[in-house]
Amino acid sequence: MALRLSPKDPGLQPAFLALAMAAFVEGDNAAFENWCNKAIRQSRNLPIRRARMIAYAAQKGDESLIQLHRDALVQAIPDFIDSVFRGENQLYVKAEHMDMLLDGLRKAGFP
Repeated sequence: MALRLSPKDPGLQPAFLALAMAAFVEGDNAAFENWCNKAIRQSRNLPIRRARMIAYAAQKGDESLIQLHRDALVQAIPDFIDSVFRGENQLYVKAEHMDMLLDGLRKAGFP
């Protein structure tokens, strides 16, 4: 309802991120791209959305999308992906969802 009533409200960024997270684990590619791109537009340097987009792009096999978001993420917060692999940033509660993300990041070339 909030999205319908005020779709450009900058306070909706957490909702965009939550919807992107759900679409990622459900494999709903169109919804994921929509919500994740909206989350990125509102908060370009926050790393969680870039990490998800990299994992998604790797699963999709889109090298240009991987590179675009990898470059932006590494420039903003160079150690973020390493912190995810070290378990310092749990981006999902369920292990199987976290594994999906980590698998995508590995496919994108992260160790």
